[in-house]
Amino acid sequence: MFRKRGLSGIVTTLIIILLVLVAVGVIWVVVKNLVQKGSEQVELGQFALDLQIKSAQVEDGNVTVVVVKRNPGEGEFVGMNFVFSDGQNSETIRQNISLQELEEKSFTFTLTKINTSNLKTVSVAPIYKLNSGNENTGNTAATFEFKKTGTGTGTGTGTGGATSEGKFAELGFTGTGETEYKISSGGTNPVKFSTAIINPLDVHPGENQTLTVRVTSPNGITNVTAATQLDNELLTLILQKTGVDNGYDIYAVIWTVYDTHVTTYRTTFTAFDSLGNSNNITLTWTDDCTDLIHGSTWIVSAGGCIIGADTVAGLDTGNIVIQTGRTLTLSNGATFAWTPGNSITVDGTIATSGTGALTKGYVFYTDSDGDRYTPDGVYTYSASSANQSSKVRALYRFGTAGDDCGDSNSTVWANGYGMDSDGDGYGLSSSFGCNNGASPRTATGGANDCNDAVSSFWTTGYGWDDDADGYGNETVSGCYNGASSYTATLGYDPCPGDSLHPANPGDCQ
Repeated sequence: MFRKRGLSGIVTTLIIILLVLVAVGVIWVVVKNLVQKGSEQVELGQFALDLQIKSAQVEDGNVTVVVVKRNPGEGEFVGMNFVFSDGQNSETIRQNISLQELEEKSFTFTLTKINTSNLKTVSVAPIYKLNSGNENTGNTAATFEFKKTGTGTGTGTGTGGATSEGKFAELGFTGTGETEYKISSGGTNPVKFSTAIINPLDVHPGENQTLTVRVTSPNGITNVTAATQLDNELLTLILQKTGVDNGYDIYAVIWTVYDTHVTTYRTTFTAFDSLGNSNNITLTWTDDCTDLIHGSTWIVSAGGCIIGADTVAGLDTGNIVIQTGRTLTLSNGATFAWTPGNSITVDGTIATSGTGALTKGYVFYTDSDGDRYTPDGVYTYSASSANQSSKVRALYRFGTAGDDCGDSNSTVWANGYGMDSDGDGYGLSSSFGCNNGASPRTATGGANDCNDAVSSFWTTGYGWDDDADGYGNETVSGCYNGASSYTATLGYDPCPGDSLHPANPGDCQ
């Protein structure tokens, strides 16, 4: 009995030991998997990869060219997945290639599942190879949206720049390279800009443009964006911190031009600090300052406006208000004059480039004949309010810029058919030309006004000619209304309404 009980205890002990070993093995497998997964998560957490799709273009057939750039940031990867989508279907194409920091490459794809005419977006995501040998596809790093043109081909709007035609050249920016603006901001906002640099200022499709700002806050800057109004959309780019200069953080971004402007071009930089404070400046390249009225308070228009290179502008007698979020931009060589005794309130921003300056003084227009009408809208500047030869102060000008068609003759200033005192549209001249248009306007119609004091009379003749036979309803030629189809050239019509005009009134039809 004793031997049987002893053997039974040994067997029981061995079974318990075996069960413990199995349990430990199971636990180890679980722990090992958890540790491995945890290490992979830590490994993935070390990556700060930032890819940028600079452009995407559809060529002949189903060929699509995508340009990708790697921005600064840690992380190594072995490839990229490009995902093309038409909104309903998607096609993923892998590229077994890596990019170094700041490296840029072009990739060409031939799509087989999606028609490129229906493309809406293309995205790129990095592929990592972990220490375990496993592969992992990271989150989508960039997405590019295709816009459709009239020919049905895709034109991208993921990143890009802008160029201006028309007023851009008119304001003196054609061929302009790197341009730096000094920023003066009002208010108590702790976020302050000191400079903004556009390089180059004049850009064209396919070229690169660099945007740089210097900004500071006692709370530390955390984020800076640049929003540029393109032809088809408002494009927002995230700037990267590239350095520090005299207490100001330097943020920059490079973008590629793909969309052009005809009338406007403005970029708004917005900076945020660690406490959530934000400030912004808007640089407007082609909106000239045309909404000011001399003698009145001028509130800088929404977004702001710009004084072109080497030009003069100003407000003659009136206060200036630059509201928050609005910018008065002074290009290199530009002068903006405001009269002594008036005030400037700056809650927004004044941006100056090169020798651009805001100064006290007076603005004048050209007026060679002294009639106070001007042949153009070109300003000149003087520190003195005294009369100047062949000039008129902006406050005292008549009409609008370009009214004077004859600046060597003070009796003429407006193109038309001469004086139109009764306002019937008919003037005292039979030919169109440079005439006196002061009372009250220049005539728009010729055939001489025989009575410029009565608006119902303007044509000499025999009155109403209802049947167009040349005979009117008057016996004596005089000043009559010539508004009907015909003005009578002959005397009284014995048969009104009878175009045959018989010799004998009794024969009237």
